[in-house]
Amino acid sequence: MNKPFDRRSFLKLAGLAAGAGLVPAGAFRALADTPAYTGTFLVTVHAGGGWDPLFLCDPKDDPTLNRVAAGVGTAGNLRFSDHEVDPVALGYDATHATEYAANMLSNRTFFERHRARTVVLNGVDTRTNNHDTGTRFVWSGHSPVGHPSIGALAAAAAGPGRPIAYLSQGGYDHTAGLVPLARAANAYAMGRLVDPNRIDPTNAESERYHAPGTYARILEAQRARLAADREAASLPRMRGAMERMERARLGTADLGALVLPESLMELPGYELYDPQLMMQQTQLAMSAFAAGVSVAASLTIGGFDTHGSHDQLHVRQLAKLLAGVDFIRQEAERAGLGHRVLIVVGSDFGRGPTYNGTNQYAGKDHWPSTSMMVLLPDGARGGDRVIGATDDGQRPRGLDPVTLAPVDGGRRLSPATVHRALRRLLSLEGNADAAQYPLLGDDLALFG
Repeated sequence: MNKPFDRRSFLKLAGLAAGAGLVPAGAFRALADTPAYTGTFLVTVHAGGGWDPLFLCDPKDDPTLNRVAAGVGTAGNLRFSDHEVDPVALGYDATHATEYAANMLSNRTFFERHRARTVVLNGVDTRTNNHDTGTRFVWSGHSPVGHPSIGALAAAAAGPGRPIAYLSQGGYDHTAGLVPLARAANAYAMGRLVDPNRIDPTNAESERYHAPGTYARILEAQRARLAADREAASLPRMRGAMERMERARLGTADLGALVLPESLMELPGYELYDPQLMMQQTQLAMSAFAAGVSVAASLTIGGFDTHGSHDQLHVRQLAKLLAGVDFIRQEAERAGLGHRVLIVVGSDFGRGPTYNGTNQYAGKDHWPSTSMMVLLPDGARGGDRVIGATDDGQRPRGLDPVTLAPVDGGRRLSPATVHRALRRLLSLEGNADAAQYPLLGDDLALFG
């Protein structure tokens, strides 16, 4: 379990880092020139392994495809698999059953709570059963290697000077060199970003690796070497990447404005460690958003590759995932950012539709058709909608390009189509970095 990071200690640590000459001269001035970010914050949540839309937001009233659902539930215009979430029935220790139940969300609870802001995208055709390819396609809109994630594009578009513009706990977070990536999954790692010279960043009294003067000379040598490499670079793209790196290093001074939670989320028992990590990263991300040092965060929770024991394991992981997404919304509202946080949830591909066996231990295998969910910021129009559909065999149906209604022979909903709409929603149309990575999907008004 991660040690809670005391806010007072963190601020003292950050102040000592700046006061002891641990950042180059001119760093504070560089950050003073960085304009405040006033746009949308993006949180992407990856359900690692390939989730089953039939168990979530694309239900079928067919017990041979879903053996746990009591039927198809509805919340407004949304439809979901209406199954119970009973920790004991799911194989968890009864000692903590009450606490587990409080930290695992059923489909019904989630969709009733968030339907007004939720857009469900069904029948998203990834055209692959490969984990890596599907994950790239879902989170970049492009299946071949090379395209940056939507989080990287959003962070880069916010402009230079934010030292941890793109935070990642995991998932597809490729940046293509557009923006530095900060892998800070806990408060200790975040402290290392603030003061990498301190042996224990959670302890303001900790010794340092180098004396302040020596460390200042190291930083100056790094800066000089990077400047020399930048001048020697012949390719504009390489030179631009080096300039962004230099600005990000200068920007570490601004981390002193970051106020972390006094303690990080700790869930009871031993079975909820994966959503706990996701919730802790959420707390760090919201703190970084509020401080203006981050713009996008990539979160993940695994366990969805259920080739066996699908009914038990998949219900468990979906309940954890939905509790984690619900927590993102809670933390956004607590930080006063509910009107600015956009959440996108997806997975490698889908599962099913049929089981690969007949007994209780049967699983479901990879399937190219999947679903995605988008939770819009407070006040945004267009929620409580389902776009796209699959037939009884879970094959994607086409869309009418104007009404977006399901129609045979219509436009196919692909990750590229989704990303074209997400780029527009994030005001990335016309952005120079995004223009380097065009998308091939249809241009449909999925979000208004």
